[in-house]
Amino acid sequence: MKQQETKQKVQKKDIRSKIMSSYIVILIVCGISSVIALCMLWNIGNKLTSFYGENYVITVEAWNARYIQEAARSEMLSAIIEEDTKQTLELITQSKDYLEEIGVVIANLKKHYIGDMSLIAGIEQQCLKATEAANEIVKVISYGAKSKAYPIMQEEYLPQISDISLALA
Repeated sequence: MKQQETKQKVQKKDIRSKIMSSYIVILIVCGISSVIALCMLWNIGNKLTSFYGENYVITVEAWNARYIQEAARSEMLSAIIEEDTKQTLELITQSKDYLEEIGVVIANLKKHYIGDMSLIAGIEQQCLKATEAANEIVKVISYGAKSKAYPIMQEEYLPQISDISLALA
C-alpha cells in the first residue's frame, strides 16, 4: 500500500511538473508574442505618422501652388489690360515671380512626395513652358504690341497654367 501511495505521489509530481512546465512554456510564448506585437505596432505607428505627415505637407504645398498659379494668371491678364507701361512691366515681373515660386513649391513636393515622380516632373515641365510663354509675352509687350500679347497668353500661357492647376488637383 505504501508503495502504491508512493507511486501515486510520484505520478502526481510528474503531472505537476509537466503542467508547470507547460504553463511556463505558454507564458514564455505569450511574452515573446507580446513583444513582437508591440514592435509591429510601433513600426506601423511610425509609418502612419510619416504617411499622414507627408500627405499633409503635400496637400498644403499643392494648394499653395494652385493659389500661386492663379495669382500668376491674374497678374499676366492684368498686365495685358493695363494701360501704363511701367505698371504693365511690374505686373509681368510679378507674374514671373509667381512662376518662380511654383518652382520652389515643386522642389518641396519633390522632397516629400512618395508617389509617381513623373507627375512632379510633368508639372515642372509645364511650369517651364509657362515661363517661356511669359517671356514671349514680355517681349511682345515691350515692343508695344499688347494686342499680339493676348493671343499668346490665350494659346500658350493659359493652357500651361491650367494644366498645372489640373495636375495639382
